[in-house]
Amino acid sequence: MLARLLINLPATGMISELLQCPNCGGLVDVEANAVTCTICSTDYPIADGVPVFTPPSPPDDGAFDYREHYAIDNDVYDYFEERGAATSHEERRLHQTVIRHVPHDARRILDVGCGGAWVAEAYLPKGREVWSLDITAVNPKRALARHPSSRHHGVAADALKLPFKDASFDCVIAAEIIEHVVDPRAFVESLMRVVKPGGELIVTTPYRERIRETLCIHCNRLTPMDAHLHSFDEDILLGLYDGADLESASWTTFSNKAMTILRTHVVMQHVPYPAWKLSDLLMNRVTRKPHRILVAYRKRPGVVDA
Repeated sequence: MLARLLINLPATGMISELLQCPNCGGLVDVEANAVTCTICSTDYPIADGVPVFTPPSPPDDGAFDYREHYAIDNDVYDYFEERGAATSHEERRLHQTVIRHVPHDARRILDVGCGGAWVAEAYLPKGREVWSLDITAVNPKRALARHPSSRHHGVAADALKLPFKDASFDCVIAAEIIEHVVDPRAFVESLMRVVKPGGELIVTTPYRERIRETLCIHCNRLTPMDAHLHSFDEDILLGLYDGADLESASWTTFSNKAMTILRTHVVMQHVPYPAWKLSDLLMNRVTRKPHRILVAYRKRPGVVDA
C-alpha cells in the first residue's frame, strides 16, 4: 500500500512541504495505511492511495450536513459519465474559459471539487502537477485511475479545512463549487490561504441564478434544486475576500443563455474557442443574459499571510 501511495503522492520531502493536519495545523507522517499528525496524533486513513482528511459528520442537530450530503452525492452520481451534446459543449466552453485565466507559469494546481478530473486531463500532459481534491475519496480515486501520473495526486478533504500549508499552490481552481458551499466567504478565505504569493484563485459559478426550491418527499422541507444554496454576481463575489494579500480581483461573464435555449451548440460545438467566445460576447451584449461568471483573485507577490 505504501508503494502505491508514493506513486500518487510526491516524494516524502514534498509531502512534508505541502501537507498539514487540518485539525491543528501540525506536521504529518505518512505511513502505510494512514497519515498521522505529529502534534495531535490524529490518524487519517488512506483509501487506495488517497489520504482522507475529511472529518466525520457532526451529530444530527437538524441542520444541513453538507459533508454527509456530498458523500452520498459522490456515490450516487457518476461525474465521469459521457454527457449529452448540449451539456458537453457547455462544460467544454467553461473549461476552456478557465484555462485561459490560469497563469502560464503555474506549475502546481489544486482542483477543488475535482468531479470528472478535467483539470488533470488538461494539465498533466503539459507537465504540471495536479492535486485532485473532493470531499470524499470516490472522485479522486477515479481521477488517479483515469489519469495516472507521478505528478497527479488525490486528496479527500473539506475545502473549508484544507490539509495544506499556507502558500502551497500556484493556482487553485474551484469551478462550479461555491454555489454549493454553506459559507462562501469562509470558502474563498480557505482557498486563498493555500495560494502562493503572485498566484491565483479562479472561481466560476452560475450568474445571478434564481434559486429554485422543491418540496422534499422525505422530510417535507423546501430543498434547493441542484443543491445550489447561493446566487452570485460580480459585487457579491468581489466582496468575499479583502485580505491584505489581495493584489487584484477581476471578473468576466460568459455562456449566453439565449444561445443555450436556441441550441446553437449544434453548430458552435464545431468552431474554435475564439469564434465561440466572440459569438458569446456579442450575444451577451444584445441580450445581457450570461449564464456564468468567473472571478480571478490574484495574490500580491511577496505576501504570504492575509
